[in-house]
Amino acid sequence: MTGPGQTVPISLVLTAPSTDGAYRSEWKLQTPDNINFGVGMYDSPFYAEIQVSASDKPQQYGVTALNAYYVREPKTGCPANSLYTFYVTVTTNGPTEFSYFWSQKDGNDSKVKHVEIESATNTTFTREWKFGRANSQGAKWVAFTITEPVEKTIKLDFEFVCP
Repeated sequence: MTGPGQTVPISLVLTAPSTDGAYRSEWKLQTPDNINFGVGMYDSPFYAEIQVSASDKPQQYGVTALNAYYVREPKTGCPANSLYTFYVTVTTNGPTEFSYFWSQKDGNDSKVKHVEIESATNTTFTREWKFGRANSQGAKWVAFTITEPVEKTIKLDFEFVCP
């Protein structure tokens, strides 16, 4: 029971039917004296309308995996230059688009790039980093970051050593 000018919260839990179609559910409230009443001067019922369709379920496509590795050429030794090539394979489960960039320990980051993929596939992206004998040695890293629609990063740690 509630008095004049007071409010009472009302909530309903509804379950959509399992069959496709348009549905409308209507309700009225009832006084303790069993008098039904609705809303407004026409005593209209409260209602909810829904459209149920199995074909309207959106398919969620996007990036499902990132895999990375690198190759050093030459593999050993200390030539005038050592070239590191970084590979990131992006796996998608259908048509999607995303933005990405490369970053690396020395701050030589790439600009953000945008990619559109037409179907489920694996797409490989590459980046090169060249070191000479005079470069500082030690721990380094390169990262590939997808910035949108969902942020994902894969990082490759490696050692540049030149004995």
